[in-house]
Amino acid sequence: MTDIMTSIRGTRWAPPFVFIDRIIHIDRENAVALTVFGGEEDRFTYGSHASPSLLVECMAQLSLALIRHSDPAVEIGIIPSLRDIAMSPLPEGSFQAVIRVCWSAGAFPRYEFTGTAFVMNRVACEAKLDILARREGG
Repeated sequence: MTDIMTSIRGTRWAPPFVFIDRIIHIDRENAVALTVFGGEEDRFTYGSHASPSLLVECMAQLSLALIRHSDPAVEIGIIPSLRDIAMSPLPEGSFQAVIRVCWSAGAFPRYEFTGTAFVMNRVACEAKLDILARREGG
């Protein structure tokens, strides 16, 4: 699990945009990760506030990690489509988010995921997102 995030952090496009701090579970179809907002590293907050849209980016990054878990040659992905988005205001100050993504359909180069972000044991963001991927050298 650590190797996947290390390889993502090492890509030319990643810094400073990697939001996933730690993957705590990954299998063929699901992944769960932790990320901290408002900690020592500024996570693009505005004062003491973070945008719930950053949770969608966390879902996309975890989706890419899940793709790379089964296809390490995939280098990068973009979000060409978002659907069924529901967001709630985030707490002020520092907080930890639990991000979960489920691979619902698709294969290279276009994948579909369902994502959920939990903050303080409550759903803070839900979305269906597509990831359009590119393999190294492609």
